[in-house]
Amino acid sequence: MIHKNQWRKLYLIGGIAPIITIIFYFSQFFIPLFGYGYPENIESWFELFQISNLLGLYTLNALDILSIGLLAPMFLALFIQLRKENPSLTAIGGIFALIGIAVFISGRSDYLSILSLSNQYFNTQDPILQEQLLTTGRALAAPVKPTLQTTGFFYISIGMLFFSIVMINSPQHKKSTGILGIIGLILVAIGDLSLLVFPLLAGIMVGVSGLPVLIWWVLVSINLLKTAKATVA
Repeated sequence: MIHKNQWRKLYLIGGIAPIITIIFYFSQFFIPLFGYGYPENIESWFELFQISNLLGLYTLNALDILSIGLLAPMFLALFIQLRKENPSLTAIGGIFALIGIAVFISGRSDYLSILSLSNQYFNTQDPILQEQLLTTGRALAAPVKPTLQTTGFFYISIGMLFFSIVMINSPQHKKSTGILGIIGLILVAIGDLSLLVFPLLAGIMVGVSGLPVLIWWVLVSINLLKTAKATVA
């Protein structure tokens, strides 16, 4: 028989992981401190990578690959914590969340191709090839369109929804946490839909939908850390 205290390390890691994710997320706001503005076109991106590959990757939010990946132990810990209360919904939530993480990381990894394109652009004198590289870069960096990142985050939010439904009736979580997770999914869905029908709204919805999601991660983190502390043998 598996005793609850045997999952303590998973609860601990699952509780710490979203905090690191949030720190990485807010670190992108320090980009202006390096003295470079956020690139407005693909030519500027290419020039930034020529100044510094690391700065270019940082500005491109390459940390998302690590930060979103860190959400996996959080969702695994939630599954272990809530699985006995509703095995079906927690399993569905875990599956959607993990698929979403994989899809998001896959899409973000494609963005790293901009580094390779930049090197090719400055290593050739062929204007035709340079224009082809610029065209490819513009397609990769197009900001207002559905991408693997938006799809992946939408799947992650669906996972949050199923876990949140279980949380509403769970003695291990506050009901408000579950309600907040549901609100977060609704706002993410509106934001993703706006990419298709009302692109101007998409930028606003990123911030609006992101807030309840970030708060949900913090509340889950606190809960998992408390659970880890309570399960010390």
